[in-house]
Amino acid sequence: MPIKAFLPFEEARAYARSLGLKGVKEWLEFTKSDKFPKNIPKRPETVYAKEWNGVADWLGTGRVEYSTRDELLPFSEAREIVRELGLRGIKEWGEYCKSGNKPKNIPVAPFSTYANEWRGFADWLGTGIPRATNVLPFSEAREIVRELGLRGIKEWKEYCKSGKLPENIPKHPH
Repeated sequence: MPIKAFLPFEEARAYARSLGLKGVKEWLEFTKSDKFPKNIPKRPETVYAKEWNGVADWLGTGRVEYSTRDELLPFSEAREIVRELGLRGIKEWGEYCKSGNKPKNIPVAPFSTYANEWRGFADWLGTGIPRATNVLPFSEAREIVRELGLRGIKEWKEYCKSGKLPENIPKHPH
């Protein structure tokens, strides 16, 4: 569905909050149901990137790690702190985020929060693993993939295995 067809952020968030869902798992289940309206995005963090303050804010659960994006560190500062940790991959990043040691002003999902600056976890963690230089920017790749009309991770994986995925679009965008 074109982005223009979605409700404005405030209205969409009010609707999401009215559902009384308790977390991302319930939200994802609801997006797959017949009751899910077409004028609400299934991935609100991408459609409303400028206004997005996390799932807790979206659903109104009150478990907001930070109240606004303004309280988050700028990308370069957050990345510098993360690189100093010496984490070697996404798995270690996830473990660190769950450990309780991550500062609240560094997001758990930097690929979403810093979408405009994001260059992959190798860049975020400073592992030095080079990323393919011909990879399309995330926004362009996302638009191409959306045009495929795939309806979930299963179809995405099948598409990746089919050999049709262009070399400049990564299988794992973040």
